[in-house]
Amino acid sequence: MPSPWRHALCAPCYEALEPGRNPVALRDAQVELCCRCGLLTVSGIYYRADPESLACKGVHRSASEDIHILLGMMGRWYFEKADAPGLAWSGSRWVPHYRGVPASSVQVANYARLDEATEEAGMRGFRVLVQKKPPRPSHAEPSHAEEE
Repeated sequence: MPSPWRHALCAPCYEALEPGRNPVALRDAQVELCCRCGLLTVSGIYYRADPESLACKGVHRSASEDIHILLGMMGRWYFEKADAPGLAWSGSRWVPHYRGVPASSVQVANYARLDEATEEAGMRGFRVLVQKKPPRPSHAEPSHAEEE
C-alpha cells in the first residue's frame, strides 16, 4: 500500500464511515491491519482518505510476519501465519488453506525438507515461532508384563 491516502479497512469500519454503501472489495485479500481500528482484516476493502483522519495517520504497519512451519496433509512443509491460522503463504501473499491444501485457486508454497522451509522463511524475513515435526515411530518392544 504505497500511498498514505489509501487505507485498508475492516467491514465494520467501512460501514461506520460509509453507512449503507456496499464496498468494492478485492478477492483473495491479504491479512492487513485496519487503518481505523487497528484490528487484523482480510476484507480487501480500501478507502481513500486524508491520512490525518484515521488512526494510522498514513503510516501503514504490516500485519505480523511471525509464522509457524507445519507439515501438511501431503507430507510437505508450509508456512502458516501465526496470528491467522487459516492463512498459508503462497509465495507472494497469504491465502486460505486447510492443513496446507489451498482453499482457493491460489496454490500454497510447500517444501520437501524442513531445513529448506526454514531457510526460505529467513530469506523472506519471517520469524519462525513453531516448527511442528512429524511424530517419530515408536520402536519400543511390546511389554511382556501383560502376558502373565
